[in-house]
Amino acid sequence: GVAYNLMYVANDEIAQFAARDKDGNVIGSLHGNPLNGKALSQAGLTLKSRYRGFIVEDKLSYETDFNFFIDLLKRDAGFKKDNSPIDIEWNNNIAYIITPGISINLTLDLLFDKDIVFVSDSDEETGRDNFTKEGVSINSNFLLTVRKTFGNED
Repeated sequence: GVAYNLMYVANDEIAQFAARDKDGNVIGSLHGNPLNGKALSQAGLTLKSRYRGFIVEDKLSYETDFNFFIDLLKRDAGFKKDNSPIDIEWNNNIAYIITPGISINLTLDLLFDKDIVFVSDSDEETGRDNFTKEGVSINSNFLLTVRKTFGNED
């Protein structure tokens, strides 16, 4: 379908945020805007796909969401090192249901957006591992999920 994205940042500090490399050099800004830019406008085409179902009934489920967007305003930019008119977001989740309300989940989230400069983030305390670089982010999590509904169950 046809899509129009508009993002406006009211906070001057956030709008002027600059991503820096380990030597302190500016390597980008919010969505590739000028360092004082407050708005991002995109018009283009989008494709969305979603699947949710069980691999093994009531035991092993799989969910996937895929979003593809091409910015027609930047279509002449081509695939340069620091810019691309294409944005892709793909989220995946596999859950093994131990009992109702308790499951083990493995998630894998992939993001391709050359307008964004990602900063590497690995946290040994939480066990969260991210492989990131300019324009690409891969995030994976291994979780034990506990869900409980509180309230009347009439």
